[in-house]
Amino acid sequence: MDLSVVTPEGILITEQIEELTVPGEIGQTGILKHHLPLVTRLTTGEMRYRREDGGMEYVFLEGGVLKLEGDEVFILTHSVKRAAELREEGVAERIREMNQKIREAGTGKTKPDELDRLLKEIRIWKIKRAILEKAG
Repeated sequence: MDLSVVTPEGILITEQIEELTVPGEIGQTGILKHHLPLVTRLTTGEMRYRREDGGMEYVFLEGGVLKLEGDEVFILTHSVKRAAELREEGVAERIREMNQKIREAGTGKTKPDELDRLLKEIRIWKIKRAILEKAG
């Protein structure tokens, strides 16, 4: 299959792949060659695919839309980051910072909407950490 991942920055991933798993609204969606045509919303999370050479790639996907027709997969997303890019972000340090902010929020000085934002942000950083662990 031909995979193309497009962000506002341009086409960031083009690969020949054997299989693809993407985060969807009702869970993970797996796609193999000769899959029925599909258009679906994607949620923020881990996307993984097996290249034709057998290697696995793990990337962070920030929501979007997937269109599959024939053996062409087209993903339009706000942001996509490979494991190497996640390493540069200092994921472990960001998780420590978020945990500290959440502890401070527990003192009652933080507004509920700010606490919600912090919890969503730490969820994203934990997804990124899981991707890094899988990528090795």
